[in-house]
Amino acid sequence: MRSFTPPESAAVEIVEPEPVKAEIPEVPPRTEPHEVVGTSSAIIVRKVVIPGGASVKELSDVFGAYVHKPRGFRDSKGRRVAYVAFDGTGGVIAYRDYYTDVDARLEEQIAGYLASHNLKLAA
Repeated sequence: MRSFTPPESAAVEIVEPEPVKAEIPEVPPRTEPHEVVGTSSAIIVRKVVIPGGASVKELSDVFGAYVHKPRGFRDSKGRRVAYVAFDGTGGVIAYRDYYTDVDARLEEQIAGYLASHNLKLAA
């Protein structure tokens, strides 16, 4: 069996072309004219339901994160059925689970309290 060896003159040298370098000028970003919209500084509060038999002190998982002590609100029967607690970042309105009827006077008191402390009910 014969082995094949290519002739030495057949060796091809590969030459790479020089890279083309071009300087790209830096373009400053374009700014569009815009209007600055003021953000609301209101603190958002959310509604939660708490059990009827538990005291506010027992509900540290609901009220413990807030700096301000929960403010209680009474319905027309004299029962404390709603509490509002808040801090600088958020808040909560907690209703007792047995509060099912809507008491207009109570809701007005809560709305007035929220407005006086720049609190806004979450949608």
